[in-house]
Amino acid sequence: MSPKSAKLGLRHGFTLIELLIVIAVIGMLMSLTIVVMNGISDRAMRAATKATVQKINGLLQQRIEAFDRAFTDDRREDAIQHVRDILEPEIILAKGAPHSLENESATSVLAKKLEFRFQFPQRVQDRLDAPNNRDPQATGAGLTATNLPTSLYEVIAFPVARTQLIEKTGGTPTVAQVNAQVNVNWAKHDRDTESAELLYFALVRSESFGATVSGADQFSASEISDTDNDGLPEFVDAWGNPLRFYRWPTRLVDHNPPVPFNPILSNLADGTDGRVITADERRVAGVLLKGLPPAPGTISGTQQREHLLVDPDDPIGLLYTFLENPQYIAMGIDLQDYINEDTFHTIDTYHTPLIVSAGADENLGLYEPWFTDTGIFGTLAQPVGVVLPAVPVYPLAGEDAMLDNVTNRSRRAGGQL
Repeated sequence: MSPKSAKLGLRHGFTLIELLIVIAVIGMLMSLTIVVMNGISDRAMRAATKATVQKINGLLQQRIEAFDRAFTDDRREDAIQHVRDILEPEIILAKGAPHSLENESATSVLAKKLEFRFQFPQRVQDRLDAPNNRDPQATGAGLTATNLPTSLYEVIAFPVARTQLIEKTGGTPTVAQVNAQVNVNWAKHDRDTESAELLYFALVRSESFGATVSGADQFSASEISDTDNDGLPEFVDAWGNPLRFYRWPTRLVDHNPPVPFNPILSNLADGTDGRVITADERRVAGVLLKGLPPAPGTISGTQQREHLLVDPDDPIGLLYTFLENPQYIAMGIDLQDYINEDTFHTIDTYHTPLIVSAGADENLGLYEPWFTDTGIFGTLAQPVGVVLPAVPVYPLAGEDAMLDNVTNRSRRAGGQL
């Protein structure tokens, strides 16, 4: 330092402490910037996912309304006959004489549910289990794609595989060559993508029932993907993960119904008659289904009805009375072999089609839509942490995971998000 600088009290550079302070301040500012940017990114991803889910929900509601209008005449009669074909042999065998279900009003409810399950599948088994081998497994010409329904094979899997080979070789492949590629693709199938693939199939490539035809061009490349490379595109969220579709999410509403669902006529307070929706169940369901009706109270000493124990397709409980029909019970007929949660859903329970994104944490908090195991009904949106017959312990393991999920029922009015 020059004498002049020393005299003026001037110095060159910074001390080590000053440098460390500056570095710490810069580091803190960078950390805050990253946090803010991540927050902005997550909000953008969430907003994009909401838009995608809402778009899909609009098409789904439109298609369901068209299905309701179309379920008349021959379609309805054919579906009712399918139910009779399934149930009447058991009744005839038990009774020892012909017995017709023609006048049983519950058969029309079952018939519509059976057709709805086929038209809006969430598992490939929903197509394969259709009456009269309506949509069997695809076979022939070296095709070994086990459990690939013919409808998905013809409409999507085969054309996709053919395009892949043309782009790869430049030539025209034979049917056997295309089927070999279908086998390669299908071997990569991840069942966690299944409900999103089938929802895409139902809305974009399947029967429209007279509604406006939905095309893949209505969605951007970021909304449709084939994340498991199995040849079937699926709807995805903004994080690139497949959405999940639950057709009848009754286990989200009632976590611990009687199993089996067996009415006891001599006891009006049995497990099926005395069901309640607990405050914990209502709270957990409300995370994904906003605007649920409040718990029932009493008016002039009369207990109000629990609306979450009402099937929207069967508001007066025809299926329940069908199960507890004294005549059938006296004959030893157990219709629970067909009317049960494996075949349809929890009897006398609220449901609405649910589309779910696992959100930023990629943790769904529900068992997967295809998953069924002892005491678990992932197909009915059973929350993780519920395994029957044990009584659920709250808070559930999946409850926190659901908090950042995006669904089509985040608000009551029209599924608005």
